[in-house]
Amino acid sequence: MDTIKPRRVLLLARQPGMSLGVFRCLRAMGCEIHVLAGAAARQFRRSRYAAGYEDAAFDPVPPADLLAAAINAAAARAGAELVIPGDDQAARLLAVARPFLAIPCFPLPDAASVAQLDDRWAFFRLCRRLGLPAPRTQLIGSKAALDPDDVTREFDFPLVIKPIRRGKGVVIARSLGCIRTGIVDNPAYHHGPLIVQRHVAGIPLHLALLAVAGRAVAAAAYRSEGGAVVFVRHDDLLRQGAALVEALGYDGMLRIEARVDAKGRLAMIAAHPRLPGALAASLHCGLNFVASGVDAVTGGPPAAMLRLESGSHLPPVALLAAILRRPWRRELYRLIGQAAQHGVKDAAVAEGLGLVGGVDAQQRGCA
Repeated sequence: MDTIKPRRVLLLARQPGMSLGVFRCLRAMGCEIHVLAGAAARQFRRSRYAAGYEDAAFDPVPPADLLAAAINAAAARAGAELVIPGDDQAARLLAVARPFLAIPCFPLPDAASVAQLDDRWAFFRLCRRLGLPAPRTQLIGSKAALDPDDVTREFDFPLVIKPIRRGKGVVIARSLGCIRTGIVDNPAYHHGPLIVQRHVAGIPLHLALLAVAGRAVAAAAYRSEGGAVVFVRHDDLLRQGAALVEALGYDGMLRIEARVDAKGRLAMIAAHPRLPGALAASLHCGLNFVASGVDAVTGGPPAAMLRLESGSHLPPVALLAAILRRPWRRELYRLIGQAAQHGVKDAAVAEGLGLVGGVDAQQRGCA
C-alpha cells in the first residue's frame, strides 16, 4: 500500500512568537517543516518538530535577486514544494523576493494593497467608495495644522487623533485639554500627518480572513474575553470583509478591526495586511488558516468559504495561570481537554510548544 508523503515546506522566520503560530499550523497538517531563520528566531533549531534548520543573514536585507537566490537554495536543499512566511517581517521579505522565486509561495498581498491598507486616510476613503461602514474621518495634515477649536467644532468628544501611518501616536481625547497637552503642546509628539476620527464606543470585534485573488476562502470573526479568544458568527462583518478583498483583488491573510456599538451597528476601524494573532486559537477551534492557504496554492481554493463561528481558546500560559489562581473552576480543565481533542495539547502545554529539549536539527543531519 502506497504511503502519502508529507508536504515539505520551507518556513521563513524572523519573529519567533508569530512564527510559532504558523509552525503549529504546519505541524497540525503533518508537514515536514524546514526552517530558514533570522538571528531572532534561532530557537527553532532546538525544535524536535523541525525536520531541518538553517541560519539566514537577513540584516541588512539583501537585494531582491540575492534574497531570492538564498531562499531558492535553501528550498532546494530541503526539497521543499512551498515557502511560507512565519511572521510579518518574513512576509515583507518574501514579497520583495517573490518575482525571483523558483518555488511556489503562500498567498501574499501586493505592495499596492499593503500601502492602501496601512494608510488610515486611504483606508477610510476606500471604505467610503465601497459603501462600507466607517467612522467619520477628517484629514488634518501636520501637527502644526492641528487647531483644537476647529476640530471640536466638527467632532464631539470623545474623538480620536492618530497618524495616517500605523504605529504609535494614537490619542483618544475627551476634552480640549487632552488635545493640547497630549499633542499640540507636547514636544515629544512628533507623529504625522494626522487624521481626526469619531470615536466608536462599543465592543471590539476582529475578522481574520484569508483571500486568494480577491476571493475570501477562510474567515473567522472573534473577540477577546478575559484573555481568551472567543469566535462568534457575524455575517455583516464577513460580508464587509469579503467586499473589501474583492475590491482590492487581495491575496493573503488580513485582520480587520471593527467595533459594534450599543445599537448593533458595525464600524470598520482598520484592516491590517498581515498575519492575525489568532492563528493558534483558530487551529485549536477547528480552522487551520495555514492549511487553507497551502491548499489554495497547491490544489486550488475550496469550492465554498471555510468559516469558524464558535469556540474559545485561552493561550496555554494564561490558562495555566488561571488554573493556579482559581483551581476550583471546572471549565478551565475542560479547556485542557479541548486542547487534547484538537491535537495541540502536547505541543502547547506539555512540551512548551515543541521548543523545549531535543537535539539541534543541524546535529540530526536534517539541515
